[in-house]
Amino acid sequence: MINVSVLYARRYKSHHDIFPLRVHQSKLEKMNIKLSFYNDLDKNTLKADAVLISSYQANECFRLFARKNNIGLEKNNYLPVINFIRNSGVSVIWFDTSDTSSIEFPNLFENVDLYLKQQVLKQAENSKGAFNNSNLYYDYFYGIIDKSKIQKTSKNQKNHNNFRLGWNLALSDWKIHSKNRLIRGLNIIFPSISNNLNFHEKPLKNRRKNLWFFAKSKGHIINDYHRNLLINSIKGYNDKFNLTNYNCSTMKYSQYTKLLRETAVVPSPFGLGEICYRDFEILFSGCVLIKPNMDHLETWPNIYKPMKTYIPCNWDFSDLEEKVSWVFSNFSEAQTIAMNGQNYIKNILLQGNNFTYYFKNIVDTALKDLNLKTVMDEQNP
Repeated sequence: MINVSVLYARRYKSHHDIFPLRVHQSKLEKMNIKLSFYNDLDKNTLKADAVLISSYQANECFRLFARKNNIGLEKNNYLPVINFIRNSGVSVIWFDTSDTSSIEFPNLFENVDLYLKQQVLKQAENSKGAFNNSNLYYDYFYGIIDKSKIQKTSKNQKNHNNFRLGWNLALSDWKIHSKNRLIRGLNIIFPSISNNLNFHEKPLKNRRKNLWFFAKSKGHIINDYHRNLLINSIKGYNDKFNLTNYNCSTMKYSQYTKLLRETAVVPSPFGLGEICYRDFEILFSGCVLIKPNMDHLETWPNIYKPMKTYIPCNWDFSDLEEKVSWVFSNFSEAQTIAMNGQNYIKNILLQGNNFTYYFKNIVDTALKDLNLKTVMDEQNP
């Protein structure tokens, strides 16, 4: 049996990040992977073959341990803690759950046994031996807003054997978005996917809103700039056809989901990264998802199938009117796209996503030296 400790902060985002591990814990144990979950690094956490660490607010997990062992964590430099864990004979799987496609913790990249990311840039056909460490989304918009902030990262890191694609927001705990506090609390204690996960299938032609988008400023230059591009495009569409509106005011989550279910088309701009919770909420609601083209990104699970599960548009939304008009001129095809998108995410969450095999491969890769030793011991008892 391979023992894996899962270390994550007491935060909602961290809960989302490790949620599929909790859901599939028993299935993984049948595959000889035993998971134990911790919010603080201690001696019990280190009684494992490997420790998987969710990067979000990881400093909260390390503070007490670092203090007891006289380890400095200045400026959230986690390398001393990582080295301590590895020197204890435990493999480290670092799950970089940042929203962007670039490496958030470059000093850890080559100092852990495996570095996971939720999304990365696709590799060019002629650069199969290189890892692309850059953020095309930010660089693109900083090139418009402030060129001095374009990333100065290495585009091609050769030492990429310890990198693997992790999993994205599709496998989050969607039930803790519920308005019902009891349901939220119970699902955190007793994680489950299937109960209370609703998919709305009302036909597009029967929805009272043609186009709708909810947005508010987040105080991030790129995020707000991109959202304002969309809002201005919607305003232009509304002025021309007088068919739609937008809303920037705060509202309850229940009101938000109700409006989604009454809307035929919902565009989803990028957030702090390209993939947003909104993308999946749109599919849950049976809307047509219009999204800035995602062809540059590699992620898993991948719901972004152009003109199959979503309608891609230009990053500046300059063709939004064209895309929305196509929907209302081709309702049958648009309905198929909406249904395909919803069925895809429904199958991922309810029928099977191969997550257990996906994660087993991650663990096997991180423990390749241990696995090799185990095989040799079995062959030479």
